[in-house]
Amino acid sequence: MVQLYPANVLEQARATLDGWKKLETPPDFIEGLSFEEMLEEFQRAESLIDQIGSLGHVLQLSDLYYQCDEMLCELWAKTRRVRATIRQRYGEDSPEYLLVSGSRLRNKVQL
Repeated sequence: MVQLYPANVLEQARATLDGWKKLETPPDFIEGLSFEEMLEEFQRAESLIDQIGSLGHVLQLSDLYYQCDEMLCELWAKTRRVRATIRQRYGEDSPEYLLVSGSRLRNKVQL
């Protein structure tokens, strides 16, 4: 099965949320996505992963894995969306973009 999100999606989402919170953006900063909505989804994903770790029944695990996979895909899409918006508004070399865990243009290796 192809994984549509990185293995450390929760770490990346947490870093993005931490940076977004520090920026103190207006509520309508990203159309259709609020900080609170993404934070709530992050907390639900963490809860699902905790449940998966505590279960042993195969049928329950299968259902939770499916739910968790969907939720992590959505969380990864929102993480990328927040980063793209910050990059667009502040620039790829900005400290704001670095706050949400983006790689600054000047730190990228030139080939």
